[in-house]
Amino acid sequence: MTSRLHAAPDIDVDHAGDGGQPRFDLRADGSALASVVPLGVERATVATSQYFPEFGRAESRAKLSLQSAGSAVHSGFLLSTGAPSSVAVDHDGTSVAGLSIDDEYRSLPPSE
Repeated sequence: MTSRLHAAPDIDVDHAGDGGQPRFDLRADGSALASVVPLGVERATVATSQYFPEFGRAESRAKLSLQSAGSAVHSGFLLSTGAPSSVAVDHDGTSVAGLSIDDEYRSLPPSE
């Protein structure tokens, strides 16, 4: 399975991982906007893709690809205005029970 996140043409996507959990920073004009932390993926890569603002005109933009293999894949990402250094997801067997961001745990309501 591959999920692709396409950024607007004026947004830069930079790998910010320090060898631990990967993180990608979104920037515009050098200013930090947000971070993307892939969860449950085997591979995350940044490349370019085309954006067509009008007929006959193409622009390049950043594309973040999140890849996983298998028949029962549980993956996603955290989009945050901060820059978390660690993110973990707590599964109760059927759904997500909680989320730990920088060692601060947040429980989630049960899914119905």
